Amino acid sequence: MLLIAGQPLYAGPLDVVLAPKPAASSAANPPANSNEERSRLLLKLQQAEQQQAALATLPEGLDKSQRSFWLDMAAHAYRSHLASLTALQALVARAKDEQLQLAGGKPANETELRKMQQLGQRAIDNLDRRLAIRERGMDVQRDELQRAQAEQRKRQEQLEALPPQSAKRADALRALELAQIKTNAWSATVGANDAMQHYVRARLQEQRKHELELDNLSAEQVRNGLDDAQLQQERSDIEQKQQQYNQLRDQLEAEASRLHGQLDDARQTSERLQNLLNDAADAEKTTLATRLQAALQQQQLLQQTLETNALR
Repeated sequence: MLLIAGQPLYAGPLDVVLAPKPAASSAANPPANSNEERSRLLLKLQQAEQQQAALATLPEGLDKSQRSFWLDMAAHAYRSHLASLTALQALVARAKDEQLQLAGGKPANETELRKMQQLGQRAIDNLDRRLAIRERGMDVQRDELQRAQAEQRKRQEQLEALPPQSAKRADALRALELAQIKTNAWSATVGANDAMQHYVRARLQEQRKHELELDNLSAEQVRNGLDDAQLQQERSDIEQKQQQYNQLRDQLEAEASRLHGQLDDARQTSERLQNLLNDAADAEKTTLATRLQAALQQQQLLQQTLETNALR
């Protein structure tokens, strides 16, 4: 069996991220139990990989294909979550070492200072967009998780309602196992998104501190006096580059708007197919499930494209 021992059938492995937290940790500090969290995630990843390997013994068909899809999704989420924890730990270490806080060092002149300020502001803008995409995706992922949990409870009730000797129990058990795998996948995805948001907020905090330090350097240089002609030329160059950046930003924002529209359409399609699948006759389920799986894959691809767009 693929059910995870010791867990309620209606709960995913990372449902804790959906519950109210007694005290939120600072954006610049990882959770106090980050090592325990890492160990737990590694165990969950190992379990998912073992279940993936066990699929080799199953006959080809829709059940195997669906299990493979959701297990792949869960494993990807666990790896992403672990990567976010590693990145956050590196960020915290950097914050404690003054030599690492400004990776580019201090600017040697006004030109370097202005360039660093410009790049810093771009980084802040990109991180803000990345966070907004993650926050928007979290709402959808939580909804998907709740639907998966509801489906899992329904499958559990259907199994319990069958007589012990019923010939339908084997099929009902397989349906319950698949529902739990699906719940685990969405739960892991929500947890990975939450961890990434925590890291991005910490990066924003670090970058804004960096910008404040550069602003202070700029004010100090102004007080010390600069060559007006040189400063005017440098500012002209910076303004020209800023215009080029603004044009690219507008193009990317238009592309993001288009992608958001496609993503909303894909989500509506997935929801419609899921409703049809729940009520479909057995003869239609294979086709509908294949279409639903393709729609979910399209959602993931669009989400990844949006994040790449934000990073650009």
